[in-house]
Amino acid sequence: MILESLIGIFLGCLTGLIPGIHPNTIASLYSSANSEEAVILVSMLVTHTFLNIIPATFVGVPEEDTALTIFPAHELVNRGEGGKAISISAFSSLFSAILSLPLFYVVAAISSFDLSFFYKFAIIFALIFFLRYEKDTFGGSLSTLKRRLYFLAVFFVSGILGFKALEAGDFYFPLLTGLFATPMLLQSLGSEKIVEQKVMFCLPNPVDVVKGVFAGFIVSLFPGISSGVATGIASANSKSSESYVSSISSANTSAAILSLAMLHSEKVRSGIAEALKGAREALFLLPLFVLVAAIIATAITLLLIYPSSKVFSKVKVGKVSLFVLIFLIVLSLHFNGVFGLAIYFSASAVGLISYALKVRPIACMGSVMLPVLFR
Repeated sequence: MILESLIGIFLGCLTGLIPGIHPNTIASLYSSANSEEAVILVSMLVTHTFLNIIPATFVGVPEEDTALTIFPAHELVNRGEGGKAISISAFSSLFSAILSLPLFYVVAAISSFDLSFFYKFAIIFALIFFLRYEKDTFGGSLSTLKRRLYFLAVFFVSGILGFKALEAGDFYFPLLTGLFATPMLLQSLGSEKIVEQKVMFCLPNPVDVVKGVFAGFIVSLFPGISSGVATGIASANSKSSESYVSSISSANTSAAILSLAMLHSEKVRSGIAEALKGAREALFLLPLFVLVAAIIATAITLLLIYPSSKVFSKVKVGKVSLFVLIFLIVLSLHFNGVFGLAIYFSASAVGLISYALKVRPIACMGSVMLPVLFR
């Protein structure tokens, strides 16, 4: 099955680097995967969680898993440390994958229990957790209260948009693009060139990795709750851009790996999980291929730091941002039609308002959390 693993890694590189293409898109081609095809899909999924940091860092195109990474990664890019963001993400995902392997069997054992009753409590807890860290350290209690009210307003408005996107189908691409990418891209329109990017390699703080793995573990127990919530929980109290990137990357990889263990109880949560239902007998062999994919994906991601840093050091940011904005609008129209455009522009307005109010981007995760809370 080595060939199948390599094919999956190659496909994961494509889905990770090309905006608008997700592993679920490839998985939709498999109505019911056999053991060999399961290796392809799992290797693709794991690799995707490594490579998708590159477009999130330099281009600002988000997915649900990397949406919260955009702003801290962009701060590192402005300091000439985009390569640092990518290396921290790669190592965080690798360590997260290793730590998640023993937890895989724990989740598989727990999966025989029905935890759906706790879904809403988990979402409410996450919201309270986010609010706790939304405060104005220097402005006093009234200023903190105002910021939390702003946070709740953005949370619920983005949640309403999430409802509309969910009712219409899989409209999360224009939704998340508008909420998280548009504010950053519009801010960059007047820029000339980004700071020259240094080729840097940096290890993450182990505490941030453990936080991400813990968040991924908790979220994996609730198949209806997305991995985007895990990244939000992991990064809620991060105090630096490096900490943000590490926490989010490790949560992203951990949630992706551990969610596969829930197949033991037939609790499907994604297109890949749906395709893997036919290969449940190979479930307990999959961690081996997870580890192989993680090691190779780490090497590929680190090798891409040099060319990506050099290329983006020479381009004009304003022109790239304009091109990406147009590209995202075209993709939204192509994948989701006119209604997708309406979702995109509405979400962009909410994203810009949250940016103007200086509300942390986590508030926009209401677009994912609220539909789960009230469905």
